[in-house]
This record gives sequence, C-alpha cells and structure tokens, in this order.
Amino acid sequence: ASGNAKLGGGKLGRGKKLEKDPALATAEAATNLMHNLEQIRLAQANAELKRFQLLRRLDSIKTRRNFELGESALSSLNGIRAYFHHCSDMIDGVTPKLTRLQDKQAQSREKHDAQQAPWEIKQRSLTNAISEVGAKAASIGVIANA
Repeated sequence: ASGNAKLGGGKLGRGKKLEKDPALATAEAATNLMHNLEQIRLAQANAELKRFQLLRRLDSIKTRRNFELGESALSSLNGIRAYFHHCSDMIDGVTPKLTRLQDKQAQSREKHDAQQAPWEIKQRSLTNAISEVGAKAASIGVIANA
C-alpha cells in the first residue's frame, strides 16, 4: 500500500482515500482495454468458425441430397433393367448410358471427397487461430486481474 500513496501531500486522513499512482492507473486501464479487445477478437474468431462450419454443413447437405437423388434414380433404372432383362434387345441400348452414369456418379463422389480436404485445412487453421487468440486473451486477463 505504501507504493500507491502519493509522496508529499497524499497522507491518509479521516475520509481521504489512498490515491493510485497515475502511471499504474494508466497501465491498469491499458491492460484491461487490451484484455477486452482480445476477448472481442476471440468472440469474433469463434463466430467466424461457427459461420464456416454452418456453411460447410449446408454445402455438404446439399451435395449429399443430390447424391441421394442420383443414386435413387440409378437404383430405379437398375431395377427396371433387371425387371426387363428378358427384353435385352430394348435394354441393351440403355446399358452403356447407365454404366456411364454410374461412372460419372462415382467420379462426382470422388471429386466431392477430394474437395473436402481444403475445408478440413481451413477448419484446422481457424481452430488454431482461436486457440492462439484464446491463449493470448487468457494471459492478458491474468495480467489485467493481477
């Protein structure tokens, strides 16, 4: 407490409070402000991660829906082909196209799986950035609360 009192006219009397050193008060205010700014950065980074995860999820749902529709159509066409197998003359013209459609479906699925890698990298990058900001905010919070 002796470091906080002003030298000279800062004696403690009845009803007077101990005055803080202006440099210490300024440093404390700056530290608190820095802590608040880091907390805001952390909240913004978390919001960006959540937005990114939502966008990824919506994109994945849309793609999976399209795959399901395509696979349902292919399944129906395969069922028709099996049902009318005895009419191979009529179905033989459709078989190559059906095979090409199945190949395209497999290629589309592989392409989609390959496109997931950048999403994973970006998510890891955002998670790492949030960890760094969180660690900095925590260390500044410790300093601010000290």
